[in-house]
Amino acid sequence: MTAQPPFCSCCQTASWPPGQDGPSAHPGRQNEEGCCVSFESFAYHKLGYADHYELGPGEIVRVTPDGIQQLLAPGEKKKICAFLWTYYGYPNSNYEGKNVEVMRYHNGQIMARDEMEQGTLPEVDYIAGVPDSGLPHAIGYSNQCQKPFARPFVKYTPTWPRSFMPSNQEVRNQVAKMKQIPVPELIQDKKLLFVDDSIVRGTQLRETVEFLYESGAKEVHMRSACPPIMYGCKYLNFSRSNSDMELLGPSDGPEAGGR
Repeated sequence: MTAQPPFCSCCQTASWPPGQDGPSAHPGRQNEEGCCVSFESFAYHKLGYADHYELGPGEIVRVTPDGIQQLLAPGEKKKICAFLWTYYGYPNSNYEGKNVEVMRYHNGQIMARDEMEQGTLPEVDYIAGVPDSGLPHAIGYSNQCQKPFARPFVKYTPTWPRSFMPSNQEVRNQVAKMKQIPVPELIQDKKLLFVDDSIVRGTQLRETVEFLYESGAKEVHMRSACPPIMYGCKYLNFSRSNSDMELLGPSDGPEAGGR
């Protein structure tokens, strides 16, 4: 049996050989009652399991109540989805020995450091993050540039937690607009710099900028914590498209018609 992420299984009596179809990490967990396997590193901490073993790329092991037996050694080439770091990963997860929340702080710090060195950091009243996963990037950005961090709007998601998830564009636009609840005292007549985790279709970006100006912002500056998305993903629907060529336009390269 080859395991497909995300998955969780607690092995008590039967043997079960989880493995990796691709070169990503699936941490193993163990306690006195047996072993289990989880895609996220924090999933079994609340159940009393402790970090035990992390599968390598392409590795296959047999998990039994008595322990872990390696059936296929890991390969040398290891890759991890960048979206786990910037967007999808849960804040207290660890991948490759790195915590997601801490990595996002560092990413924001690097973004601000580079802008300060290039002299492109604008004069703003507040640094803010687009909730939720944009917040830690913005905190790191704020800490590095020594400009105050604020939350000019909060997110409300009664139906769709992710605005890119609905298949209909009209619904995506409506969800993106419904998610944002302003804090007028932190928006009106203010110059704001927002850090978002990524820009995929641009639905959330457009709605956020329009929403802030409609709420009285004087200036709105946007930064993306994720590099340009140039290719689709067969595992996630965030970049569902008819062709990868549709994603080449927004890239940074001038030869691809980027901005």
